[in-house]
Amino acid sequence: MSAQDSITAARRRLQSGFGDGDLSVVDDYVASDFIEHQNGSQGTGPEALKKIIRSLHESFSDMRMTIADIVAAGDDVWVRTRATGTTTGR
Repeated sequence: MSAQDSITAARRRLQSGFGDGDLSVVDDYVASDFIEHQNGSQGTGPEALKKIIRSLHESFSDMRMTIADIVAAGDDVWVRTRATGTTTGR
């Protein structure tokens, strides 16, 4: 995968998955042996990440993710994001 391919994948996962709540991108980009460690959550595979995205969108009904900077070297990608939303859920 080229650096540009890595950026495209990361951008889609963050904007469509986290930002828009489109869970289909998780199946496209997350391996079955993925391990979730975010926010004290635990689990493996795509379902672990889908759980995080669902929870965010239940808590922040108008959640949006903006990518401020994105840089890649090979298949390593660094991203600086900003998430906004109104607390409307649990």
